Amino acid sequence: YIRFIRTVGGTSPSITNTVTRTVLPFMPSEPQKRLIDRSLASTQALNAVTPTLFQGAANNVQLVVNAGTITTTAPAFQLEGSEDNLNWYSIGSPLTSVASNTVEVTVSARSATYTRARVSTAGSGATIGYVSIKAWS
Repeated sequence: YIRFIRTVGGTSPSITNTVTRTVLPFMPSEPQKRLIDRSLASTQALNAVTPTLFQGAANNVQLVVNAGTITTTAPAFQLEGSEDNLNWYSIGSPLTSVASNTVEVTVSARSATYTRARVSTAGSGATIGYVSIKAWS
């Protein structure tokens, strides 16, 4: 389990961040790689991409999109993989964001050395909180 706590206090705010990782006894902890992008979420321009996540030997990947309001067009995001960080191919189907919701798509048994998300349908009038990519074995 991973727990993240951010505390903001005072009149000239001070911010305290605490991250706690708990591994239950006798339960193996799987290495997990995660990328959270808030800049792609704000632009939503067609073919804009997240930074690249080095997936390495992980063979499962998940794309998560958190959305607020969507008044016109919901953006869609395509998970992509690459072996050389230059030539990209689609992994799974595009994921369309949903107003006031968090949606995800998980692709199992699909390994790529590098992974990223690309905007496959440009958003208009949409507020996206974040786009996240996770990879694990």
